[in-house]
Amino acid sequence: MPDAPANCGNCDKACKTARRPLLTIPDIPPALKLKATVRYGYTGNQELFATDLADLQRGDLVVTKSPRGGDHGEVLTAPAPLAPDDQLCGYVTRRFSESDRNMLAHLAGREADEKNQCREAVAERGLPMKVVATEHLLSGEKIIFYFVADGRVDFRELVKDLARRFRTRIELKQIGVRDEARMLSDYERCGRELCCRVFLRDLEPVTMRMAKTQKATLDPNKISGHCGRLMCCLRFEDDAYQTASGGESSELKVES
Repeated sequence: MPDAPANCGNCDKACKTARRPLLTIPDIPPALKLKATVRYGYTGNQELFATDLADLQRGDLVVTKSPRGGDHGEVLTAPAPLAPDDQLCGYVTRRFSESDRNMLAHLAGREADEKNQCREAVAERGLPMKVVATEHLLSGEKIIFYFVADGRVDFRELVKDLARRFRTRIELKQIGVRDEARMLSDYERCGRELCCRVFLRDLEPVTMRMAKTQKATLDPNKISGHCGRLMCCLRFEDDAYQTASGGESSELKVES
């Protein structure tokens, strides 16, 4: 069956409550006693990874192993002791090397052509989907194509077409318009890099009530981001406005 839509915040009511699942793998080496938060993947996922590298620092690049396969990521937090209830996405296998950097550059150089070929295959099948990005795992064992669509798409035959064409494992991942903006956009009108690219882990619903609480303009054209949805800063600043006004925290009342 086709994959379910990824978490896309408030852009799809059918999936707004579906948070990104924490992945677990049973074969994490027992000798690994530390954990660190690592940002990985084209969409900037942030999860806990086991490690034995106690001197890792924020900004270090590492190679990881997870259910996705062999991958690379950026360390966001210094290592800390593992707790029994920690849910791990995978583990760090080593530091990023020069050969890893060369491999990543080689794979990235193929992505534009592969995206165009995928778009051609989509057009041949007449599928109602827009391919927006291509991602290679560092191990080269899989190509992930990200796409947006209004609803669910049966892409099983398309996957077979692409597997024959590229002779490797293929994954098609449906994303929402907010994740599309996170992947493709850069700077917002405030002059800073998009919050969804820098630090937001989950794209939570944003409501017009939050704009009213903050006494922002109610013109959607002026308070919408690159994705065409209400800007994420309205949400993560909402608690401060609620506290200042003596109102109820947005975390206590979820609106759609």
